[in-house]
Amino acid sequence: AFAGQLPGIEAVLLGALPGRTGLVSLAGILAGGLYLAYRYILRPRSVALFLIAYGVMLGVLAFPPGVVMRSNWQEWYRLVAMFPGELLTLLAYLFLNSDALFAAVFLLALPGTEPLTPRGRRVFLVVAAIGAAALTRYGGASLPVPAATATLIVLMPTSGWFDALFAKRSWLNRR
Repeated sequence: AFAGQLPGIEAVLLGALPGRTGLVSLAGILAGGLYLAYRYILRPRSVALFLIAYGVMLGVLAFPPGVVMRSNWQEWYRLVAMFPGELLTLLAYLFLNSDALFAAVFLLALPGTEPLTPRGRRVFLVVAAIGAAALTRYGGASLPVPAATATLIVLMPTSGWFDALFAKRSWLNRR
């Protein structure tokens, strides 16, 4: 319905559209992320986990449960089968217009952002991605700070708690 109002996807990928400084240039974010990964400052697995969880949650939240539950599953499946390309394009615009790529590359590279233990890190990243997707979908435009950035900034001081709660227990670290 509003396909005529959206910019071209190539403009979104190149960052040739208005947005917050540093958040819209996919090429710049990719170059910075490759440099940080090359210098062993950024964990590519953490970036991938955050972005996958963010994308899945954004896809789930793109179609509100009230809308899905009002129709039966056959109608919903028929809609998705009839317009798969258009739905994926809308989801791509929703994902690429957020600050998730910026937050995943540059904020996760900051020391002390992530927990130290692998299990705590995975739980932290999934919780941060779910919170960022919910904030992006339901109120990110009213914030002075972008949604994914705000979520990671708020969760950054709790990284030690994720280490303590999800540490692998062994006889060496028992108290």
